[in-house]
This record gives sequence, C-alpha cells and structure tokens, in this order.
Amino acid sequence: MNTESENLDDNKLPLLQHLIELRKRLVKSLILISILFIISYIFADTIYNFLVQPYANAVEGEEGRRLIFTALHETFFTYLKVALFASLFLSLPYVLTQVWIFMAPGLYKNEKMVVIPYLVATPLLFLLGSALVYYLICLLYTSPSPRDATLSRMPASA
Repeated sequence: MNTESENLDDNKLPLLQHLIELRKRLVKSLILISILFIISYIFADTIYNFLVQPYANAVEGEEGRRLIFTALHETFFTYLKVALFASLFLSLPYVLTQVWIFMAPGLYKNEKMVVIPYLVATPLLFLLGSALVYYLICLLYTSPSPRDATLSRMPASA
C-alpha cells in the first residue's frame, strides 16, 4: 500500500494542470459531438424515418393517420433534435473513454480493476437497451390491441 501512495505522490499534478487536462478532454469530446452533429443533420431525414418506422407500420392501413408538422419551424427543430440526439448517441463511447482517461491516473490499481468491467459493459448494455426499445417495445406499443379491434367493430349508439 505504501508503494502505491508513493507512486501517486510522484504523479501528482497541481490543480491548474488538472483543469487544463480536463479542458483538453472536454474540447476533444465537444469537437467530436459537433462533427457528428453536422453529419447527423445531413442524414436527419433518414434517421427520422428510421425512428418513425414502427409507428408508420402500425398505422399503415388506417385512413387519415399520418404524422404532420403543424408549424413551419417544427420540421427544422425536429431535425435539429434528431441530429443532436444521434450525435450524442454515437459519441457516447468516445466521451466515456475521455472521462476514463482523465480519471484513471487518480485511481489505485484495485479501484481500476473494479471500474473496468463497468466501462466495457456500459456501451454494450446501452446499445442492447436501445435495440430492445426499438425492435420490441415500439412494436408492442404501436401494435393494435385486441380491445381496440373489438371497440372499432361495435356499432355507434345514438
């Protein structure tokens, strides 16, 4: 334990150096998010159509059911939001890596060993959760229920 303390003392940086390192990591992350935002905005229409596809499939045969934009600016802001969330989604592994690179020198070896499985599992579980929501939950949510089919066949009472 004493040798670990000595190793940490040798690697100690003044507060200003830590803040400079943190700024460097944040700037790298923001640059990547900005680049991915621009790329995502170029493909925002495609991404939006991909995200809306389960709903479009659910209401495909129904008359008068479609998505519309009710104001002139809604299309622009919707595509901005889609691009922002897509860029955050795609940059998450890099941002988490930058956080790890910043934090790792301040951790003891046994603390690093505890954190590493979480670093590996987090992006994997994030992607699996996203896939679960898109491919299973959206289908369950947008599929017509048997109760809806029964109610639509009932005659309207006067």
